[in-house]
Amino acid sequence: MNSKNKDALKIFIGYVFAFLVGLFVYLELRLEYETVYAVLIANVAMTMIVFIGSVIYNNSSFYDPYWSVVPPVLIFVFMVESAQFSIWFVPVFIGVCMWSHRLTLNWYKNFVGFKKEDFRYQDFREKFPKMYWLVSLLAVHMFPTLIVYLGLMPIYIFVNDTVSRPFFVIVGTVIILSGTVISYFADEQMRDHQKNQYEYAMKEGLWSISRHPNYLGELMMWFGVMVVSFSVSYDYYQTFGFLAMLSLFEFYSIPRMEKRLLERKEDYEEIKLNISRVFPLSYIRKSLFK
Repeated sequence: MNSKNKDALKIFIGYVFAFLVGLFVYLELRLEYETVYAVLIANVAMTMIVFIGSVIYNNSSFYDPYWSVVPPVLIFVFMVESAQFSIWFVPVFIGVCMWSHRLTLNWYKNFVGFKKEDFRYQDFREKFPKMYWLVSLLAVHMFPTLIVYLGLMPIYIFVNDTVSRPFFVIVGTVIILSGTVISYFADEQMRDHQKNQYEYAMKEGLWSISRHPNYLGELMMWFGVMVVSFSVSYDYYQTFGFLAMLSLFEFYSIPRMEKRLLERKEDYEEIKLNISRVFPLSYIRKSLFK
């Protein structure tokens, strides 16, 4: 077994242990607390176990697959604990599972083992050398866990009410699947590019109409989750999860990635001038008015 697979196995074992801890915590709390709170506390407990794994292996990227593997588990618990079962739960659950599978597989393809850590975590190490693990706990582990949980709240609302507008289930699921497909092709195109033309910024395929089509697909997934919840009600708080996710990408993930690209790719400044940031507005305008 090579070093990549050995380290991946360590992550798998750590996650199995984390899920067992989460299950124990949830079963202890489910009769005393509402499902939404019991699951939240169990989620935090699982994140703490994953954080311990990050400390043990001195690599916060131990947390990276948590973003994608946990949502289907939490949604499954929401559905099981729902007072009623609806056939409309099925396409939504399948859609999220396909998103999860795609994103986790992409993580594994890019994973090289514990010899490498995400550059954003390395930034934290440099900026906060004496407080790194506290920063890692709060910013790298807990913050994404809470953002993802907030992003899943529309699903909790959806499974605990009566579906009166199934149209939104269909539309939301289509958006989830469309975002998954877009992210898949964007990631595969980027992987091919990095093998052959790593010194240049990517501007082919989906990357020719959006500077971050992988993030576009990710945001579509969370937007689709929000749309699904409109099948049972219209309330402003159903938008909180998507808006939080959008803010994370808009104010941190994308700016930090663009800063890195500007530092490493001499042609990226030109790309910024000619290709839309996320949503392909320039491409749409050119297509409509050419």
